[in-house]
Amino acid sequence: TFFETLDHRYLVKSLPRSAESHFFREELRDPYYHYIQLHPESLLVRITDLVWARYRTFGTILQLVPDHHIVMENIMLGKSSDPRGDKWETYDLKPADYVYPERDVLQGRLSSEAAKDKVVDIIEDKMRITKEQAKKLTGQLDNDTNS
Repeated sequence: TFFETLDHRYLVKSLPRSAESHFFREELRDPYYHYIQLHPESLLVRITDLVWARYRTFGTILQLVPDHHIVMENIMLGKSSDPRGDKWETYDLKPADYVYPERDVLQGRLSSEAAKDKVVDIIEDKMRITKEQAKKLTGQLDNDTNS
């Protein structure tokens, strides 16, 4: 679940699965922070904070509401004012072994076709950029994914 700040500059993403919040706290946070400090040119989204509920509530005890959230810059800022904003595309990249309930639980019988259509395994679109831009982009992607 995502929420936006009033000025649309930041997103607040809920971490509903305990494994997600554990991964962020224990495995990702420190290496991510150090990587971003050393590589300001990185294409990785800027995560600015991890917030959590200090006290347990019935909702968090029963796991009905998440108690951990990350705050990140909104990379879609400006889309609504861009004349070509309708051409912008977003993808939620996940590891290959990630379970999408929409697709993977009961062969997708519990989800609508519209929900399943949002799950993309292969991106067919093409980008038109120069060879120099392609070299710079792939170099940065390699740096961001192999460090």
